Amino acid sequence: MKMNVSIVIPTYNSNQFIKETLDSVCACFEGGELDYEILLIDDCSDDIDSLKEKAKNYSNIRVIEKKEKSNAAMSRNIGFNNSLSDFVFFLDSDDKFSQNHIEIRMKEHIDRNLGVIFGGFRCNGIENIITEYTNTDFRDFLFKCRGDIRSSTISIYKPYHKGTLFDVKQNKHQDWGFGIRCTDSKELVGLAKVSSVYIDTKANEKRMSNKSDITASQYFLDRYIDDMEHQIQFVKMHIKSAILNSDSAALHFYREKLYEAFKSNICENNKALAIIVLSYLPKSLIKIMSIFRK
Repeated sequence: MKMNVSIVIPTYNSNQFIKETLDSVCACFEGGELDYEILLIDDCSDDIDSLKEKAKNYSNIRVIEKKEKSNAAMSRNIGFNNSLSDFVFFLDSDDKFSQNHIEIRMKEHIDRNLGVIFGGFRCNGIENIITEYTNTDFRDFLFKCRGDIRSSTISIYKPYHKGTLFDVKQNKHQDWGFGIRCTDSKELVGLAKVSSVYIDTKANEKRMSNKSDITASQYFLDRYIDDMEHQIQFVKMHIKSAILNSDSAALHFYREKLYEAFKSNICENNKALAIIVLSYLPKSLIKIMSIFRK
């Protein structure tokens, strides 16, 4: 059966907060005539039985259980490849759509001839304004223009899509990797004109963005980031949280990256040195240092 819209939601021990996420999706279709499906791609959860029981309360959900645990990138790709619609939306299991999100986004895909759209969002109730994207290299967008992309804001329109999906080797920074892959594949990408996604980083304490993963960060830098200025900005965006969370391993990793930059002749050495020195200051001072602000 051909659907109008598919929503792909990776799940892993998501039972306690998935209801609000699902309800926000269903609200997008209330009173409308669109056929839609929700695909829950489960990554070997401990609470899979409870999740499947909850899914029975919705008539349009398919639960796909992975045989081996991997990551959310793999889950999203499995969901996309099993989707029955031309329009595919991604949503994390602890995020939510606004009621007009899907309708507005579908119209944007068609009116602007875009295969991939991402957008702004409200994080913990605060509006996150995304720098205007002008089809530049996504690396520059992220690390020079201070842009951002989150998986829950990404949608794909298959007739204009050139096949770019998530890097299954990425265990962190998967959304940034996706954006860069889109640039490298010359996808038709645009920034949504309306912010219509709600992200709550407090709902799930095990959320990937809430913790560091040095191995995953190293993979991202090795695979996607060659420019030393880009690497400095990457470190600047993450080192403050490492300090405030007393994450000594992550802090050591970021300092090593800055030492490499300082020794290089192709970057602003003073900037790298300043961040290294400031990273040794007490947490109380780091909280107010403007150099760490985005």
